[in-house]
Amino acid sequence: IPSESADSSPGSSLTLRQAIRKVAKENDNATLRIGCQLMYLYLINLMGAPSNQRYRKIFTTNESFQKVEALKGGKDVLQAVGFEEGKGCWEWLASNPSPEAEGLAIQKIQEASEALGILKSGKASTELTNRALAVLSPEPDAVLLPPAFSESDQPTSTGSPQEDQANVSKPAVEGADAMLHIDSDAEVAKQESVGHTD
Repeated sequence: IPSESADSSPGSSLTLRQAIRKVAKENDNATLRIGCQLMYLYLINLMGAPSNQRYRKIFTTNESFQKVEALKGGKDVLQAVGFEEGKGCWEWLASNPSPEAEGLAIQKIQEASEALGILKSGKASTELTNRALAVLSPEPDAVLLPPAFSESDQPTSTGSPQEDQANVSKPAVEGADAMLHIDSDAEVAKQESVGHTD
């Protein structure tokens, strides 16, 4: 199960979702606004003309790139959409992938630019972060957990889907049923306190 808390040490890379979350959560409002605006422009230009070499390279000596470097998670976003760090620049798809791989990379650029477009308002909040994450496709092999569960609540995989299904813990299901019961009890109490019973 992929973890949203992957580190960004050399050799490891974040998914686009993890990188956008890092940008949204780890920057002050001014850095978020300026850095996201610049990255948004980089990606919009590239998306509009992906074969133009001018937009496929971002030179690290460029003064405006310093704003991306100051943005925690900014380089992670670039890497997640297909940029590779080289000598003095970041180059998009430097390894010349197949047309299918390039198409997928363009889709990621579109999603990242939409998320950055939301974040560039520069007013970091949980609502803003959730809106930015909502425009991204689900990560492959990611398991979406209800907020009350953690990865430690997950059953361990045995390898086969049938065996994994059999390993789903019954207490977790009973707990969900109990929560539904509590919620309906709370709703009944709320209605009764207002004087309504439907």
